[in-house]
Order: sequence, then C-alpha cells, then structure tokens
Amino acid sequence: MKSTTLFLALFFSSLSFAQNWAPAGAKWHYTYIGFSIGYVEIANVGDTVIAGQTCQKLQKTFNGLQFGVTPTNFVFDTTYTYESNGIVYVLEQNQWKTLYNFNAVVGEHWPMAPMPEFGGCTENSQLKVLATGTKVINAQTLKYLVVDFCNPDLTSQGFQDTIIEKIGFTGSYMLPFDMCTMAFDGNEGGPFRCYSDNNFATYKPFYDNECDYLVGLEENTFMRSVQIYPNPSAGELYIESELPFKSIQLTDATGRTIHSFDLQAGVNQMHFPSLQSGTYFIRKDGQCVKWVVE
Repeated sequence: MKSTTLFLALFFSSLSFAQNWAPAGAKWHYTYIGFSIGYVEIANVGDTVIAGQTCQKLQKTFNGLQFGVTPTNFVFDTTYTYESNGIVYVLEQNQWKTLYNFNAVVGEHWPMAPMPEFGGCTENSQLKVLATGTKVINAQTLKYLVVDFCNPDLTSQGFQDTIIEKIGFTGSYMLPFDMCTMAFDGNEGGPFRCYSDNNFATYKPFYDNECDYLVGLEENTFMRSVQIYPNPSAGELYIESELPFKSIQLTDATGRTIHSFDLQAGVNQMHFPSLQSGTYFIRKDGQCVKWVVE
C-alpha cells in the first residue's frame, strides 16, 4: 500500500511539472528591440514529436509598425520546448539544451543555449544561480531563481534577472544570448511584458500598458526628434534632441537596461567607457535609436 501511494505521489508530481511549462493557451509578449516599433508574441500552438520527444511548438509573431510607419504582422520563427522534472529544454542546433533549471541550487550554473545560426562557440556563457525561492502568483505557488549572466569562466557579465516557473525571465527575453559568440535573437524580442494561459490570468509585473500595446503614429516624437553621434563610437555619446525627454534608457541588445537618464533640449554629452563592444539602443516608450560601440 505504501509503495502504491508513493508511486501515485511521484506520478502526479511529474505530471504537474510536465503541464507547468507552456500549457494550453500559453502566451508571452515581449517589447521588440529592433528598428521597428511593436512587440513579439510567443504562443503555444500545439504539441509535436521530435525524435521521439513530445514537445510544444512556440510560434513567434511580430506585430508592429515596420520602420515606425507601416502596420505589419507576420510569423517569423517557431521554437520547440518541453519540460521534464523541473528542467525546461529548448531545441537548438538539433539538440535539446537546458533553457531553465528550476531544480538548481545557489551556486549551480548551466550554459546558455546557443542560437541555431551560430555554431562556432566552443564554450558557452553561463547562468549562475544567486538565490532561489517561491512566490504565489494567481493563487499558484511557483519557484523562482535569481541568476547572474556569467562569462564561461563564471565571472559576472554585470546582469542579473529572475526566472519564474511557467513564465521564464521577468526582465528580459525568453531566450538569452550567448556572449561567447555574440549570438542572440537581436531581431526578435527584448524586455518581458506579459504572460498568460488558459488557467493563468495575465501577469505583467513591470509593464503598465496592454500586452499588445503599439505606439501610435502620432506618438513617434522621440525617433523624429533625436540624433546620436558618433555612431559607431568608442563609448563617447552625443545626443542632440529637439525636445526635452524624461526616463530614457540605454539598453543592450537583449533589452536589459544599462543606464537611465533624462535628455535636455540641445546637445547632451555622455560617456560610457566601460561598455563592451556591441549593439545598444537609446529607448523611450517602445521607440529606439540604435547605437554601436566598437
């Protein structure tokens, strides 16, 4: 009798894990970080079987204003994931890679999954666990991990984020980029907006607008009024603004905020000598201007 009870407990425990990630109706929204205004929606559109593994098809759709002007909507990719015993796997380069490990303890780490187009990285950047715990969201108790984005030798890259069961990253995009190859979904999505599924009400802890909010054509003041130079740059930055703007963010290519500041009308001189080479964005309310640091 005891063995039967134990078997049933383990069975239902594993079943709850399997249904926790990307259940029916699962849908994520992320603010787009490229040249267009809009958002990326990732939605579970059904199950499939790949090499004997049942997994979820997560369809990625861009919704927005192409180059800030023309309304557009198109599916651009599909990602395949599944969860087993608290670990979420993603299919990359025809292999199942760990995306999130909710069994990890403080100090444990795992490599970021490289994007499909880039296979030259011999050692991946790491996600290292700084803290763990649980929180109640929509009457469900969910595990969370606070992780540090690290170099292959586990030195910090200077960014942290929180991963929550069912939801994923709460401050950045679902799929982290690998600093080892600089391979990232830079033309996909940026900061997290919202998550919901058929049995889970919309969760948006850091986003004030509707999940599918688009900046209207009449609101494109920032992109029209700001010029930045030199571009590319070694870290020195001049932002020439026709109008004053508050709450400007300098973000990296994944949407993580590096610095927040206000702009005055006229020429604003700034200097960021410690920035690594790469692509950055000057952002305001979903609008952005690209800036490259060499």
